[in-house]
Amino acid sequence: YSFTASSLEPADPLADWDHYNLSVTNGATLRGGSLQTYGEYSYPAAHTLRIMDHANPSTFAVTNSTADYLNLMLDDKVDLDFTNSSLRHVSCTIGADSSLTVSGGSWRPENAASMTNPESLIAGGEGGNTQVNLTAGAAVHELDVSIGQGPYGDPPPPFGLCTLTVDGGTVWTGSLSAASTGAGQASVSISGIDTNVGLQNLNLGATAYPNFTQGMTGTVFAGFDTMPGGTANLSVTSGSRVSVGCYTDAFGGWQRPDSFFPDPPRAVLNDSNVTTDATSAIFVGDVSSAVALDYRNGALVIGPEGYLLGTGTITGAAADGNDLVNAGGVIAPGFSPGQIDVDGNFLMESGTLNMEIDSNDPGGADKIVADQISILSGTIKIVSTLNFDVGSAVSIDLFETASLNIDPAVIVEIDPLLGPATFDRQTGILTAAASGIRRDDLNANGVLDVLDAVLPASGSSVERPTITSNPTGGSVYTFRRLDSSIGPRIVTVQWSQDLTNWTDIPIDANNNLPEVQIQENGSDPDRIQVTLPYTVGQTRIFARLRVE
Repeated sequence: YSFTASSLEPADPLADWDHYNLSVTNGATLRGGSLQTYGEYSYPAAHTLRIMDHANPSTFAVTNSTADYLNLMLDDKVDLDFTNSSLRHVSCTIGADSSLTVSGGSWRPENAASMTNPESLIAGGEGGNTQVNLTAGAAVHELDVSIGQGPYGDPPPPFGLCTLTVDGGTVWTGSLSAASTGAGQASVSISGIDTNVGLQNLNLGATAYPNFTQGMTGTVFAGFDTMPGGTANLSVTSGSRVSVGCYTDAFGGWQRPDSFFPDPPRAVLNDSNVTTDATSAIFVGDVSSAVALDYRNGALVIGPEGYLLGTGTITGAAADGNDLVNAGGVIAPGFSPGQIDVDGNFLMESGTLNMEIDSNDPGGADKIVADQISILSGTIKIVSTLNFDVGSAVSIDLFETASLNIDPAVIVEIDPLLGPATFDRQTGILTAAASGIRRDDLNANGVLDVLDAVLPASGSSVERPTITSNPTGGSVYTFRRLDSSIGPRIVTVQWSQDLTNWTDIPIDANNNLPEVQIQENGSDPDRIQVTLPYTVGQTRIFARLRVE
């Protein structure tokens, strides 16, 4: 099930190690295994060919031929070339001071239905200085590339720059992790008219892992865990196109089989650079049709369901100067905190901007730096990190620019932990006085339990809202309106049948208001009841008490 070429260490320490040359040419087939079917699933029985323990460069070449069902394990100093050949179910690991060139031909699963996992390419080894080239119209589908992953240590051992070049009308789909661990270094260049790259996710100097939690409607996406690594640069030029998260329709129908959970498309950076010229474009998002890809020459666009995370510099050449555009996605600078620099303008047409406050010190908050910043629609969410000193005063600038324009229609959501706070749309400065919130007010997860603060303890416990069924039809929702020690609060009661569409329920019978206000150090406690609507045959109803 495996073939290993390995030489023992020479007795003479000054002698050279051996080297190996393997050539597959003129229509030959190098086959490592077969396709095995178990029930409804098919598994490639990929066997291993290994070249190791050598010093002089060894070569591995497949020319005008076929390689399938192989795991290639190639040590340092290996030159690997696939020329006008067909690779099916081939994964490859190559070490330091090595090279891989795929010129023409194809590298893909035999068919989408038989693929249980993407093929993989891991390049760089422990020392780096590895080059990977996908050129001359190579069609590379469902290949996850990990290049330039660096070593750990204090200080880490030397690691050379690894490079990935994609050009010449090449199509590549999969995912890319470049220098995303340790002290890695990587440079990625994508160029050429008709060069299309479609990625599930893009990791440049960092990695983002999606979190999933169990909610009332099942398993839901709950953000990312991020881990910084090394540094990487991405250059997209000469008419090429890069899409992150939407290659299914754009590139020939190749689709990664559904996993247990959805995997949101994202680009994550750590002190890394993304550069686009005036003929090329990058899009991060998830769309149902290729024609909906929001490609804008010279710009990085974050579209619906797309995420841009981390720190780095975005350099574009857009005709309107908007080199970073949020068109319905989520942009979250930093690693609590951190900064995104735009060498040009930042435009937010829609979507969300997540900004974290870690402290009141300089550099203690997420920041976006750009020549001009225009936020025309969407939501700015300002939250505190777990390191934030609860109750402290804050005055911090979230933007650095010569021109800031935040439309009045933009929604600004501020974390209650920041206390009574204001956000100046003219300057981008968040100001919050000392809130008076104590650590004791936080629950086990370090989050302020607003309900406990609005509905203080009655006796020895908090009197929670209740729903009482009426035998003749309908139900009564009851809660207590009490004074609050954390400032005024607006309370709204709503009902729903599907947890999606919510309708306000009038609270004050005198003037039919849909909400009541809890004043700081307000009036004596009182009990409020509202009647939930009822329809004959109705099987369930949901109610919620919203506190703002």
